[in-house]
Order: sequence, then structure tokens, then C-alpha cells
Amino acid sequence: MAREEENRTKKLCWNCNELVPHKALWCDKCKMPLKNSLLKKIKKQIEPVKNMRCWRCKGTTSGDICGICGSPLTRKGIEELTIKQKSRKFDEEQHERITLFSPKDQSIVEVNISYAELLALAKKHFKIYNAARTPLGPEIIILKPEKQKDLELFEENELFMLNDIRVSFKKKKAPQKDIQLIKVEFFYWGKELQIKKRFSLATVKWQIILLLLTELSIFINGFFYYRKIYRLFALSHGFVQTIFLFSFCLNIKLILHEVMHVLLQKKRAIKITPLYFIPLPTMPGFLSFFMLGMAGGIVRVIEPARKKQPLFDVFFFPPFFGLILSIGTYLLGSAFPFLFTQTTFPQEVIEEAIKLSKFNPLIFLQRLLDSFAKLTAISPPFDYTTQLKFLHPVAQAGLIGMIINGLNFLPGAILDGGQLTRCMVNDKWSKILSFLTAVIVMLNYTTWALGILLLFIPLSRFRSPTTNEAEIMHWSRYLLYGIMLIVGGFCVPIPAFLIK
Repeated sequence: MAREEENRTKKLCWNCNELVPHKALWCDKCKMPLKNSLLKKIKKQIEPVKNMRCWRCKGTTSGDICGICGSPLTRKGIEELTIKQKSRKFDEEQHERITLFSPKDQSIVEVNISYAELLALAKKHFKIYNAARTPLGPEIIILKPEKQKDLELFEENELFMLNDIRVSFKKKKAPQKDIQLIKVEFFYWGKELQIKKRFSLATVKWQIILLLLTELSIFINGFFYYRKIYRLFALSHGFVQTIFLFSFCLNIKLILHEVMHVLLQKKRAIKITPLYFIPLPTMPGFLSFFMLGMAGGIVRVIEPARKKQPLFDVFFFPPFFGLILSIGTYLLGSAFPFLFTQTTFPQEVIEEAIKLSKFNPLIFLQRLLDSFAKLTAISPPFDYTTQLKFLHPVAQAGLIGMIINGLNFLPGAILDGGQLTRCMVNDKWSKILSFLTAVIVMLNYTTWALGILLLFIPLSRFRSPTTNEAEIMHWSRYLLYGIMLIVGGFCVPIPAFLIK
């Protein structure tokens, strides 16, 4: 109460905002007069007078500022002290500790480093084009350094490591074509306490539930497909083994793909979310077996990676490995197809079988592999005029594996190709390519559900952030990215209206 009463009897200095007694004639800190009549009188004195008496200390002095007490004597003296106060205030602000945005908990955090220290550190590494303080933290515009290593050395500075500060580099459009600019931003990313948790079913409940649903979805997918074949051609043995082979081969590819993601991300020391599988259940009835049974799994990067190139490798090699494995599985199964002679079955059965074979997923890569298997005599001779052919369960699992891994190469929001695309192009092009991917995937009844997921799940939700977005990718990654898009296109199921 006493302090509040004391504040009521004080006022703010117009120049330095210091609290002074209400009836004070001058400010002890900046030496400025506070009484309006006195201030106007001093401002009227334009030229300094020799041997004049100071209005404050009553001493005899000369010039614009009193040499005894430092108070202003003329208008120029007031202006000089005002500029000096502003300079002092600016200098104090530069040495204040900066505040940064923390994306992890969506808050503003004060860190133990000043704006002046930050600028001094940046000047040691780069040529500064511009700098400013924002509510979310400082922004420094620099000229692009000749060596990529300079960015890495700045980012790895001990001062940032000790204060949990992360540095972000982004390309910035320059006003002149002959210069290249990079915007340097800073954010806070606090360390988490590594508490070892005891394993319990509650912590992995949803992972187990989704995995079991995916397994069930794959099993039902194979069940509906091969039940139709067994009924049409009156087959009586091997049905359970057929479904088991199909489910087992497809599950192995699915699990190896996702486990490879996890292993690569752990090797790169990138923190990730738990692995969640996505079941795409079949639809009993008209479209009973025309869905893939699953859409793979989702693993999100939840801690910003420093470079784009490691992220590229993490999202490229699992689908590449899965695709190679699926191709091998398909060729192996091609040696043991279901072959039926048309003359041994009624006409209505043949028509139904032809209709059934046309609705099975078909991709360009499959046609290439069929030609290869025929030339190398992997698959037995087949005459389409007198025979009907259906894939062995191992080959069927290989076909769906090729579709799943191939689709993951497309630049869709939640696909591996979407993460790869964001390593290569900006967000604008990522969104355009993701939309086009969703439309293409929705054209086929086999993958329409996945297309809907791509269309409506936000792009930012599954974005894997990188701090160095100004990094120049190695030419080999651009080559792999081009191959990826071509292979992904060859693995998109051909719409039914284009199949003859």
C-alpha cells in the first residue's frame, strides 16, 4: 500500500520515462527540465551565450549543455540529450535477453542470450544484409555464403546448444538478381527428460488395435477374392493355405517397409511418433475384394531435422526396398498361376471369370514383369484364347505390395513421396502435386479410399520439418526423385474404363 501511495505522488519523465517526484523541476537521470514554462524558455534560446547562469545549478557556464551539472541550456542542448537518451535506450534493448517462440508448447520463452550477442555471432560467419526483432524472435537476412559448411558451423555453435536454440535457414527473394539472400530465424526447442517408462499394454494399445485390424482387413481381402475363384471353378482343396500365403507375404512386406522407416530414423537420431498401421477394409458385396486391404503405416517426425538430405534417405529407401521385394515376390508367384481351360467350363462361368479378371488391379509395371516372365520362361505358357489365368496368392501379394510401395513414391500429403517432394520443392508446389495425386488415385476403385485420405488430411499435419531449408540437395537425389515419380506412375492402378 505504501508503494502504491508513493507511485501516486510521482510522475514519468517525458524524455526517459523515469519516475520522478510530482513537483520536481528536473529529472535527475537525464537532466531534462520537467516544468513546461521552463522547457519553453530553454527552447527559445537558440544560440549559446558565454558566461550564462545555469537554470539548475546556478553556476556560470557556456555552451549548449551546462559543463557543471550537464543540464540543457539551449534548444540544441535539449535535442542532443534527447538523441543521447534514445541511443542509450537502444543500446540497453540490444543487450536485453531475447525471447523466442517455442513450437513444441506454443509459447514464448526468454533465453540467456542478447540481441547484440546474436548479431555479433552472425557477423563472424556471414555478411548481414538486414536484421530486425519480431514478437516471435530475431530475424537476420544474410547474403548466401559460398560454402554450405558456413551455415552448419553457425547452427552448431555452442551458445545455441547450451540454450536449446534451433536455427532455421530459408531462402528469401532478393530485390536484385545478382544477390542471393537467406533468412535466418531462431526458435526454442527445450530438452525433454528421458524417463524410462515401463512397458504396458496401455501405452501401445492403439498400435496393437490398428495392427490387428490391418491384419484382419488383409485376410478378408484375400478371402473374398479367392473364394470367388474357388466357387467359380469348383475347387475343393487348398483354400486355407491360399489365404494364409496371401496374408503372410503381404504382411511381411508391410511390416518390413515400416520397420525400415523406424530403423533409419533412429540411426539418424530423429525423434519419431509410434508406428500406426492404416487398415482399408474391403466392402462385402459389389466391391468385395477391390480394395487393397491396407494403406501401410504412418510414422511422423516430431523433432525438426537439421538437413533435408537425411530426411530424403529416410523416406526414399523403405518404399524402394519394399518395391524390390514385391517385384521378386510377384515373379516368384508368376511361376505358379491358376490356369483353367475354357472348354471345360460352362459359358456363364467363363464370362463371370473374364469379368472377374478385368476387375483385378492392373498396373503398367505388372505388364512389364509379365513380359519379362514370359521371355525368361519364369511363367508357364499361356494362351489367352483358350485359357484363363489368375494370380497365385504369392504373386497377388506381390502385386498389392507393388501398388502400396509404388503409390508411396507419389507426392501425396501423407505418403513417403510427399515428404520427399517437400525436400525438393516449396510448400506451394507440394500442395499442388498432392492434390493432383489425390485426384489420380481416386480414379480407380482399388485405391479411391486412399485418394480421399490424401485429399482431406492437411498437408501440414504430416510435414517433417527441417531447419536448413536453404540446403542444396546433391544432384543424385534429384535423379532419384525423377525415377521415383516415374516408378510411382507405373504403379498406379489403371482405371477400369481404360482396360480392354
